[in-house]
Amino acid sequence: MGEGEGDWPRILHQSEGVSVIYKPPGWEVNGRSSASGDAEDGAGEGSGTSELKASHGQRISEYVQSVFPEAKTVYDDLRDHGFLHRLDLPSSGLLLHASSYRALMSM
Repeated sequence: MGEGEGDWPRILHQSEGVSVIYKPPGWEVNGRSSASGDAEDGAGEGSGTSELKASHGQRISEYVQSVFPEAKTVYDDLRDHGFLHRLDLPSSGLLLHASSYRALMSM
């Protein structure tokens, strides 16, 4: 799995409303805290975070909305769009995502 510029997220496994999604570097795992301006991406104010977001502008929430358009969790900011955790903006890795509230609450 390549981890260079131009990488796109992809679903590696899906079962009963739970997905494992590859997050490439530069993609934001946005949720409640990113909407309120908290710095959970490993960078604080004045550290160039806004420049990274401006240059990349890619959000994992938009990806899951395109893949699971019928899932209500992907539009729910209060439930972090169905993501169980986050990864820093510059890092790549695997994310757990729930496309149903039943799956989200069972994890």
